[in-house]
Amino acid sequence: MAAPPAQSLVCPVLIGRESPLNRLVSLFDEVRQGRGQVVFISGEAGIGKSRLVAETQARFLQLPSKTSHVSSGQGEEGQDAALALQGRCFETDRALPYAPVLDLLRAYFASCAPGELSAHLGTSGPELIKLLPELATLVPGLTPSIPLDPEREKRRLHMAIAQVLTRLALSRPVMLTIEDVHWSDEASLEFLLGLARQVPTTAILLLITYRDDEHSQVLNNFIAALNRERLVTEVLLTHLSLNEVDEMLRSIFDLRQAVHSGFLTPTYALTEGNPFFLEEVLKSLVISGDISYGQGGWDLKPISDLHIPRSAQIAVQSRTSGLSAEARHLLALAAVAGRRFDFDLLLELTGLDEGALLQTIKELIRAQLVVEESADIFAFRHALTRQAMYNDLLARERRILHRQIADAIERVHTTSLSARLGDLAYHYYEGQVWDKALIYARQAGESAGSLHSPRAAVEHLTYAIGAAHHLSVPQPLNVLKARAKAFELLGDFEGARSDYALMLEAAREAHDRRGEWEALLDLGWLWTVRDYTRAGAYITEAVALAGQMGDPSTLAHTLNRAGNWYMHTEQPAMASQYHRQALSIFESANDRQGIATTLDLLGITNYMSGDVLGGVGYYERAVPLFREIEDLEGLVNSLATLGMRGGSFMSEASVCPAVSLELCMRDAEEAVAVANKLGWQAGEGMALGYMAHGLGTRGEYREALDIGRKAVQLTREIEHRQWMVNALLALGGMHLDLFALSLAWEHLEEAETLTREIGSLFVRRVVTSLLSSTYIAQGQPDLARSALEEVISPDTAMETLAQRLAWSAYAELELAEGNPGVALTILDRIIASTPNAGEGRGIVPHLWYLRGRALTAIGRIAEAEIALRAAQQSAEQRGMKPILWRIHVSLGNLLRKRGHREDAYLHLSTAHEVIEELANKVPDQVLRDGFLRQANVMVPGTVSVSQVRATKARYGGLTSREREVAVRIVEGKSNQDIAGELVLSERTVEKHVANIMSKLGFSSRTQVATWAVQKGLRSSLSS
Repeated sequence: MAAPPAQSLVCPVLIGRESPLNRLVSLFDEVRQGRGQVVFISGEAGIGKSRLVAETQARFLQLPSKTSHVSSGQGEEGQDAALALQGRCFETDRALPYAPVLDLLRAYFASCAPGELSAHLGTSGPELIKLLPELATLVPGLTPSIPLDPEREKRRLHMAIAQVLTRLALSRPVMLTIEDVHWSDEASLEFLLGLARQVPTTAILLLITYRDDEHSQVLNNFIAALNRERLVTEVLLTHLSLNEVDEMLRSIFDLRQAVHSGFLTPTYALTEGNPFFLEEVLKSLVISGDISYGQGGWDLKPISDLHIPRSAQIAVQSRTSGLSAEARHLLALAAVAGRRFDFDLLLELTGLDEGALLQTIKELIRAQLVVEESADIFAFRHALTRQAMYNDLLARERRILHRQIADAIERVHTTSLSARLGDLAYHYYEGQVWDKALIYARQAGESAGSLHSPRAAVEHLTYAIGAAHHLSVPQPLNVLKARAKAFELLGDFEGARSDYALMLEAAREAHDRRGEWEALLDLGWLWTVRDYTRAGAYITEAVALAGQMGDPSTLAHTLNRAGNWYMHTEQPAMASQYHRQALSIFESANDRQGIATTLDLLGITNYMSGDVLGGVGYYERAVPLFREIEDLEGLVNSLATLGMRGGSFMSEASVCPAVSLELCMRDAEEAVAVANKLGWQAGEGMALGYMAHGLGTRGEYREALDIGRKAVQLTREIEHRQWMVNALLALGGMHLDLFALSLAWEHLEEAETLTREIGSLFVRRVVTSLLSSTYIAQGQPDLARSALEEVISPDTAMETLAQRLAWSAYAELELAEGNPGVALTILDRIIASTPNAGEGRGIVPHLWYLRGRALTAIGRIAEAEIALRAAQQSAEQRGMKPILWRIHVSLGNLLRKRGHREDAYLHLSTAHEVIEELANKVPDQVLRDGFLRQANVMVPGTVSVSQVRATKARYGGLTSREREVAVRIVEGKSNQDIAGELVLSERTVEKHVANIMSKLGFSSRTQVATWAVQKGLRSSLSS
């Protein structure tokens, strides 16, 4: 009986996948028109992801070129034909940075005609040669670019790869497939995330497959990021139905009638409709003789005599029994080598000549265990096949084979060992050749670290540490430090802490002062995310040691780290002193990186001290320096903070510059864009949170609430507590302003819990101040007092932003409890201690508003009016509408008591207008209605919203403030006079006059005056 043809047991048609295939094909036209698409194809092992990709690719390659780009003499109608490139991840690729990307690039470069490769590389060659050293032999004269620090090196590399791929899509549609990313390293996923963000503006179809039952945290973050940005279409492959399995069997065996239920039912029950398992079971049955092939076609034993294997692994293993001894040995070698193996390595390992080896490989291909990927590369048909073979080997067999493979790699790839470091480290470690495992694992770990692939670095460096242990040699300090850094990047606190502690112990035993200093500083910085007290102990030791070492640069870096710690522990004077000392050292050495970093730290120190104006000055000096030295992370930090310089929920007790929201958002949006481009999720979360603050304090709720929620979601996904607190604070502040007190409490309570874990007293005081205001608004002053007394005491200073915020909340509490005199004393102390604050200098709307209320309550009405009018002017200049309407209400009530009915009416009607304007910016109907209901309760009922609307419509759409200005134009007053009378700036009056002329269609003040007289505007204001 003849052996079946190789293709006979592979289903010739795609079964049960019509719907996902049609869904993918429907995207082709979008891609062809330059609107690229990203698609996830997921499902369990063997479910048919690769088969669906192959069918999609076959149809994609039939696409014509994009109609908008024409190239010479290629494909149909003189245009380039569609292009498909593919990269795959294998089990060992988690420790090989950019493995699937390298796979894809090598496939593309191999297809380039001789002499054309240089043109295809463009300006990317000097970067790509670092990943693909073989380019040096293909492109004469190509040399690597000058190396930068790891972060900038990574960004430059990502940009170079993306440029090569996107350039391909300028003249034709391109399909890029990355299979099995559940085995991918994080560097590849980070690159793919950045590429996916560029795809929508290219003619690229990016297909990414993964097993949905093998998620890692890094893969979860990758998937979540693409879903959050709505960049991806998801295709989930499920098991075939019983009828589809029947159809598949009939297609394989070319049967015209349904399969006998006695065979179909148990086969379906075993394989559960998994196409790969089904094919493996069939192959096993063929090997065992239960299914045979003759001249009449396929023949099946009686159902009762069938021996259907009880697992897919047994099915795979049973198929090797019919192989020759050479084929079985080759299969064992290949299983240990990995899912993919190259011909030259097999020649070296087996000792066979080329012809004999080819025949043996053909035997494995006929058995459908192995597939040919190229002339030199072969792979197991499925990862499960390789796994079954590997598990069938004894431990001693595996060790011997690992050693043989590593030795063969050294001999065969002598000129390209740098590209094989990971393989050498792995195989020598598993082969227990400890000296070589240590050498190669260290090198592989360093390489992974330089490529920003911490998970791969941890794996390799763990081999190195294990090898050193087996050799009974001291642990290398740089290996411990590198693995600790990698653990930090992965968010593994305990792993990092343990390695730093081992590093510190080893350095002290070796009397290595620099190693000791590094370990102390690293431990101090690590502990800042958990416990600032423990962090301080390490940092203090590091500062003392750095002072003894005699290296100014070392000392400056240490002072900066210590300064930041002092600021978070509410010691601003020490923080500023340390940073200034560091800046002096860096300036003397003309160290631009050190200068920029220190300016950034001085900026945040001034912010946290409450000197926002001073902080802005430092940031404005830092930004151009960061641009100049291409430190994009530093640029994100500075721009993001500048984005909220006009006001935030954290600076309510500080003087902020009167800058436009447009200017602030320009900086904030650039920070988000740069962080997004870098794939720096922590930076993006920080920048989004700061943007929510800047928008929220101006009452731009529609954008602010959406951005704040995105910031919380992102920072929660990456478990970054500090930036999660920042985003929750913004959401809590906005919901407090909107009277959504339960939501405000929910956000702020979560933030407060996180601050306890972080251990920063500064951050905790900031959060507690808003949480206390929420308790006060809920009518729970006892809870507010209890919360505040946990973070401040009677002798707590008012030196920092956080301290002043907490004290202002305490003043608000005293007001609520009927103690306006106590509140006034506190507020006057806060104002006196606030940088740049005071009459004739900077007015803080929140503090002056509270002070006006306190003065009103104790009967000092004239002073109260001055304070409230100053608060009004400052809030108007800064566009702070959420507090502006409250100030108008307080002024209206005060003026009514003084008998100034006209002015009272103006302020109360303006309050209504601002309330209505803010409500229109609240996207949620329930939230909006709640805000209107609660806000209008605070405004005396003599003026209703309907009255305001009617009045506004009757007078050409002018607001009450604009009508007030128009009346004074009738009286012939100049802008300067009007500003003095209404307690406004001349610039604000100029803006009101311009608005009046624009709304009324006039070009002169005379026209405005004539119109105002005709409308009886003056008498209407006094009625």
